[in-house]
Amino acid sequence: METELKRKTMRGIMREHRILLTPAQEKYLKRKRVFDVLISGMALIALAIPFLFVAVLQKLSSPTEPVFFRQKRVGQDSHVFYITKFRTMKNSAPKYSSTGNLKNADSYISKLGRFLRDTSIDELPQLWNVLKGEMSLIGPRPERPEFVKELEKEIPFYSLR
Repeated sequence: METELKRKTMRGIMREHRILLTPAQEKYLKRKRVFDVLISGMALIALAIPFLFVAVLQKLSSPTEPVFFRQKRVGQDSHVFYITKFRTMKNSAPKYSSTGNLKNADSYISKLGRFLRDTSIDELPQLWNVLKGEMSLIGPRPERPEFVKELEKEIPFYSLR
C-alpha cells in the first residue's frame, strides 16, 4: 500500500479523494506555467552568448572535461529528472558526494568554477529545466533523491508539496 501511495501524483490523490482544484487554482497554475516559459525562454535567449563564452572558457581551462554537470533531482509528483549546471569541479572530485561532505572541497573546485559559484552563474543552465517544465521559478527547489528519502521519513506528506 505504501508503494502505491508513493507512485500516485498529488493531483491523482486529490482526484481520488474528490479534492478538486478551484477554477482560481487552475488559472494560477496555468499563469505560473506561462510565466515560467516566458521568463526562462527570454533569459535563455539573452544569455546565449554569455553561455557560449562560459563554455569556451570551460573547454580552454579543461579540454577533456565536460562543460555541463547533470545531477538527479526529484521534482513535483516525485518526478525524477536531471538538473543541468555548469561544471565547477575537477574530474578528480568524488562523483557521488556533495561538496558539503568533502573534507577539502576547495581543492576540487576549479578556478573558473569558483568564479561561477561565487556569481551563481553555474546555476543559470537550470533555466532549460524550467523551460522544459521540470522545474519552476516559483516553488520549492527539487532535491536529490537521497535527501528526499530522508525528508519523507521526517516530514509528513513531504512528497505532496
